[in-house]
Amino acid sequence: ALAGPVCPDMLTRVEHERPKLADVALAAGVSRATASRALNGLPGTTEAVRIRVREVAARLGFEPHAAARALATGRATAGRTERIEILIVDPDPEALSVKPYYGRVLTGARARSRRARRRPRGPAGRRAAGR
Repeated sequence: ALAGPVCPDMLTRVEHERPKLADVALAAGVSRATASRALNGLPGTTEAVRIRVREVAARLGFEPHAAARALATGRATAGRTERIEILIVDPDPEALSVKPYYGRVLTGARARSRRARRRPRGPAGRRAAGR
């Protein structure tokens, strides 16, 4: 049994779609900010609220969305490799090896990616000013 107030209608509604943080918060009877703090183990919630939010999240099958987390925090998820995907649509199957334009695009993307990784970051993961 879940400790504390839980919205039972929310638990059944989410069964057929990927649950979001807002769904966990609603079902646990807390704000999104409180649910986020509870799930991430940050200060500002009681142990009872942390337990309730985590139980609701587990019951709903909530898993943090990596892209949403990166957007919210301004940085990539820790311990994961970022990747850039480039889709080249060309009717010629040999285009990548024959047309020099594609090689220049890929080289530029790779160089830009390396420069971005080396740049120092300021507070909250944002790029330092003037860099």
